[in-house]
Amino acid sequence: MDFTNDFSDNLATLMFDNDLTVNSFAGIIDIDNSLIHKYLRKETVPSVKNFLKIACYFRCSADFLLGLSTQNYKVSDKLSPPFSVCFENALKFANLNRYRFRKLAAQKEISFSKQSVDDWFHGKHEPNIYNVINIAKVLNISIDVLFCRE
Repeated sequence: MDFTNDFSDNLATLMFDNDLTVNSFAGIIDIDNSLIHKYLRKETVPSVKNFLKIACYFRCSADFLLGLSTQNYKVSDKLSPPFSVCFENALKFANLNRYRFRKLAAQKEISFSKQSVDDWFHGKHEPNIYNVINIAKVLNISIDVLFCRE
């Protein structure tokens, strides 16, 4: 799965629509301007932290920003709670424990290590954007729901 093109195109459009230069945008959301350039050149994808800063600034749907949805609904500009809290909530809502989550993922041909799932759950690490997309896919929820933004 390569959402890099859609993310880059959507970011460029949002910046253009809001009359933002790379330097001004980077300063506003406190991300190094070289990273914004890399996102726009499709060289890298943002960390979860930077992705959420971007989505919150534009108050846009995370799914739209990643190109997973054509609908861009307005979302709160508040930063999300820690991923571990949102992940735990999403598992509870789906009536899954970590073991059953990994089993469900395997049924959908998505593999997460036990250690990664445990680390996400306990807040030791955050997943990368690719894993966030896959977690939402396994749980059949939007990225915004997974990040406690809805």
